[in-house]
Amino acid sequence: MVLWRSWYVRNEIVHGKTPPPQDVSSAFLQSYHNTFSQISSNVEDIIKGKSPVVPIQSSPPCKAAPRLPWPRPPEGMVALSVDGSYATSDGSAGTGMILRKPSGNVIFAAYRKLFHCNDALEAELQAIHEGVKLAAERSEATIMLQSDCVTAINVITGVSLDFSACGHMIREIKVLLSDRVFIPVKVSREHNKVAHCLANYAGCGDSTACWLGHPPPFASDLVAN
Repeated sequence: MVLWRSWYVRNEIVHGKTPPPQDVSSAFLQSYHNTFSQISSNVEDIIKGKSPVVPIQSSPPCKAAPRLPWPRPPEGMVALSVDGSYATSDGSAGTGMILRKPSGNVIFAAYRKLFHCNDALEAELQAIHEGVKLAAERSEATIMLQSDCVTAINVITGVSLDFSACGHMIREIKVLLSDRVFIPVKVSREHNKVAHCLANYAGCGDSTACWLGHPPPFASDLVAN
């Protein structure tokens, strides 16, 4: 991974682009390491497009764990949180995405109804594809791509599933990621509640919308918390 990243930086210099700072490359490599360490080969996980849930272990009664704060990006970066929603019962699907500054201020929040979607993984990839395009238009900063789907993170950073039904979309995402400095990061579902809310809202309706500078009213409490 270090050699691959070094080659990427070298290409940036050769093509006359400003190479990413050392701390950005360090964070990028760390996110890769964390992502691959969480990847499971469980078939059920791949079908669902979600990371495995930690097995429940018997333990004495305890107080409820405090709500985890949203993982803010470092100064100089912005965070793009994305999520896809897919209902196996009727095939309804949607995507949600929100771009925020380290302060938590919203740059944009959006959702989109998916009228044709085959499974949960495709919904996740659609969310990444749409979110990355919007984020690149709205910010010049390094973008931390936050998703709670380890399978989606895996396929856009590796070569697996490139020849699947979603292969064309995966290749398009990789092209978009190569044009800017994106740092894919696996986050927990607790950390991804805003994007999850937006995606579910889209899946239940039949519209697409985008808010600039603030979230939609139905998600404002989640953003504030």
